[in-house]
Amino acid sequence: TAIALVAAIGLVFFAIQRKNAADAAEAQANAAVQAAQEATNKVDEVQHKLDQNTKDVDDAQSAVKAAQTDADRKAAQARLDELEPQQAEIRHQAAEAKAAAERASAARAAAVRKAGVHLSKQCLDNPLAPGCS
Repeated sequence: TAIALVAAIGLVFFAIQRKNAADAAEAQANAAVQAAQEATNKVDEVQHKLDQNTKDVDDAQSAVKAAQTDADRKAAQARLDELEPQQAEIRHQAAEAKAAAERASAARAAAVRKAGVHLSKQCLDNPLAPGCS
């Protein structure tokens, strides 16, 4: 009886440890999913800024070409000279955001794999049920 009691306590302790590890892995997976979403949002935001800046640069280039006087040409060229470094910086930010999104996506995938697969009772009972793909 004593051996069975010690074995039961050991199994309960082991089950608690496994549950805690699974909970930690799931929390890590949730955090990784959130980080990946934030990184994707940052990429979208930077891409929008880049698109706007590209439009502004194109408009400035058109203004330089269409300028009739030296004063207009100088003003348009000054605007273009102001926008081009901004465009380079935004492109750099976009590259960094994309790299961060890729890292976050890889971390999310690893965390999800580590957390394992959890199927609801409904999906176990009926794999064709809605939401059980």
